[in-house]
Amino acid sequence: MLTLLCLLAGALTGACARSGDLAAGRPSVAEIAAAVQIVAAPSSLAVGQQGQVVALARDGAGKPLPSYPLSWATSDSTIAGVDSTGLVTGISQGSADISAVANGLLATARVSVFLPGADQSVGVVFSDDFEGGYGPQQNGAGWTNTAPVNVTISSDVAHSGSNSLRFRFPGKVDCLDASAEQRFAVGRPLRELWLEYWIYFPAGGEGGSARYASRTQAGCPSTADNNKLLSLFGPVYNGETTLGLQSWSSRNGQPGDARLDVAYSKAGHNGVWFYPGANADPFVSDADRGHWLQLRVHVRLADVGVSNGHVQVWKNGALILNADNLDWYDSTGQANYIVQGYLMGWSNSGFTDTTYVYIDDVSIMDRDPGW
Repeated sequence: MLTLLCLLAGALTGACARSGDLAAGRPSVAEIAAAVQIVAAPSSLAVGQQGQVVALARDGAGKPLPSYPLSWATSDSTIAGVDSTGLVTGISQGSADISAVANGLLATARVSVFLPGADQSVGVVFSDDFEGGYGPQQNGAGWTNTAPVNVTISSDVAHSGSNSLRFRFPGKVDCLDASAEQRFAVGRPLRELWLEYWIYFPAGGEGGSARYASRTQAGCPSTADNNKLLSLFGPVYNGETTLGLQSWSSRNGQPGDARLDVAYSKAGHNGVWFYPGANADPFVSDADRGHWLQLRVHVRLADVGVSNGHVQVWKNGALILNADNLDWYDSTGQANYIVQGYLMGWSNSGFTDTTYVYIDDVSIMDRDPGW
C-alpha cells in the first residue's frame, strides 16, 4: 500500500524517492547532480599547512544540493593530500589538482604548495637568473624544456651575475625564417599574471652576434616580418586564449629598427590573430641596442562574453603599450585561463647574419607587484 501511495505521489510531484535510496542514504531521483563546482579553495599552502576545499553539486535546474555526497581525489599525493571531506594538506613543494566528484562529474582546483618561509608577499611563482644553469621549477612553474634548439645559457653578457639565456637566430638568405624559443609553465591556471625580465639586443660583436636588425621581406611567399617576443596561452597553442607580443619592422624609426605590437586569438576564432592597434614604435633603436632593457608585462583575460581583456607593457619603467577592452577569452568557458607560454620564438623575418638575443632575471607573478 505504501509503495502504491508513493507511486501515486511520485506521478503527481516527481519527488518520490526510491525506498532503496532512502535506506542506503543515496540522493533521491529528484536530486541527481547535473553539475558540480568548486565554491572555495586555497590557492596555496605551506608544507604541513591545511586548507579546506568546498564544492557544491547542483541539479539540472541549477538548484544547490548541499547534502549531495562528494568524493575527493588529488592528482599527486606526494605534493598535496585530501581527505573525504575536502581538507587538503600540503606535503611537498609543487602543485596538485584537487578534484570533487559527484555523479561522475568533476570540478578541480589547483593548489600550490611552497616551502615554509618562502616569500609569497609579491606573488612570485617562479624566478631564475641562470647562475646555476636552468633553475628548478617552483610552485609547479618554470622551464618545461631545458635543451631547446638554438637556446643556451651563456656568459657573453649578463644583467646580473655572470650568465643569461642566449637565443641564437642563424643567418639565412631572404625568405627563410629562423626560430629559438624557451617554453615555460606558470604553475596553475591563471586569469591574470605579471612577468618581468631583462632583454638585450646586440649592437654587434657580443659573442659574435651581428647587430640586431629587423629585416623586411619582398618577393617572398610570405611578406610577414614579425618576430615573436613573448607568447602566452592555455591548454593548446593557437587556442582562443593565445596572446603574443611581436616585434615588426619600424614605421617611424631607421632601417632595422623594430616596433612592438600585441596580437591575440579572438573568442570564436582559433588560430586567427587579431591586432587591436596598440603598439610602441620604435621599440628597438640604436638607443636600445647594446643595453639591457627591463620589460614588464601585465595581462588579464576577459570574462567570458565580455570585452574586458587587458594587456600592458612597460619598458625601463615607462608604459609603452596599453591595449584594453579585448574580447580575449575562451568562448566555451571551459579553458578561460593561461597555463604556459614561451620567450622569443619564431622569427618570420629571419636575419641575414646570425643574431643573438639575450634574456636574464625572469620573474612570473600571480599578484600585482605594484608597478
